[in-house]
Amino acid sequence: MATKKSKRKKNVNNSKQPAKFSIENLAPPIHVNSLKVTGFAMGSAKNGEPLPVCVKHGLTSDDPLFPDIIEGVTRLINGHLPVDPDRVSVDQANCTLVVLHKDDSADLWLDTAAIAFRGMTKRAKKAGELVFQSDLADLNGFDFPAVDLQSDDRIICIVRVGWRFFLYFDLRTNGGLERSALTLELGTLYRRLAYARLYDFVSSQTDLDKLAADGWFPFAELSFEEFQHFIKHLKAGFDISEVGNKVIEAFDKERIEALRERWKARPSFASRAGIFNAALDAYLRDDYVSTIKNVVTEIEGLLRDHFGNRKGKIPALIKLAEGAAISKAGAPDTILLPEKFARYMKSITFAGFKSGNPANIASSRHTVAHGEAPEATYTKARALQAILTLDQLGFYL
Repeated sequence: MATKKSKRKKNVNNSKQPAKFSIENLAPPIHVNSLKVTGFAMGSAKNGEPLPVCVKHGLTSDDPLFPDIIEGVTRLINGHLPVDPDRVSVDQANCTLVVLHKDDSADLWLDTAAIAFRGMTKRAKKAGELVFQSDLADLNGFDFPAVDLQSDDRIICIVRVGWRFFLYFDLRTNGGLERSALTLELGTLYRRLAYARLYDFVSSQTDLDKLAADGWFPFAELSFEEFQHFIKHLKAGFDISEVGNKVIEAFDKERIEALRERWKARPSFASRAGIFNAALDAYLRDDYVSTIKNVVTEIEGLLRDHFGNRKGKIPALIKLAEGAAISKAGAPDTILLPEKFARYMKSITFAGFKSGNPANIASSRHTVAHGEAPEATYTKARALQAILTLDQLGFYL
């Protein structure tokens, strides 16, 4: 098969990049004059029988169909590559991108296409500044910013994430390729593998309920490394209070002040800035009663103000916050976990109570506001959990 370097005009997505900062691919693509593929069989059929053919799908190496499909894709692409002992094959590449054009020609990148993630950071970042996984509150997009994509193009993408892979293909011929939707779909596949342990954990409501019983949640401010200790202890059947204590120790003055700076940038927090600052000040001087009372009793009002809902009941307000998070992130299953957090708020932040019940604790707005939480439950752990609950809401609103 004749091949050559692609002469197709490159379109760097400058409109979405900060000034004076551009992204380039590591090398031009390999151009193939003809690469024809219609789709992948999703079932078996004898000669003359109907055959279901899939033309658009995304799957991971955990999927039972993955081995068969990836074998065919690998054979197809490798069969169109020129012999070059210095270049990796599809089998060896961490990222394979194939863009098929309307005339059935194709451009191939093997570990040479620039990759950009789209996410939500916990702190302000400048163009060119290093970003670590611990800086991300959410990750919802995966893009090839220096690759020109037209609506009538088709795409095959294979990406390695740790010891797993995802495969995505859109072979529709109706001109339906849309970059923003593609970015979200690739982001979902990448996120599912990059945060596989988190997703495996939250898939068990039983484990989440055990975590919540001690007041904890996969809060955005907790690093993935910090939260993994909770997962390991719960899976082993160990007491998670030891992990909780280490997390509490990690929230020193510098980290609390970082939260304060983030809250300053939250428009929805502005009308309560004095109250929330007082809560953080109280935490730093070990006044956990004031911290809890200044936070949990204000969350309902914060939600009412933000959504302009003065008469709705609390479950409706929580549902609005959940919907806002999904809309902001572009998907319901991002690592901000809006659906799971809604359940946490219902069962912890707005948990009901019975007057005089010794089981009442200082984590519920109702027990705190009605003076039904015993003094001994106003702990440092509960105070930090209240702060992290408010901080989580800030990412949603």
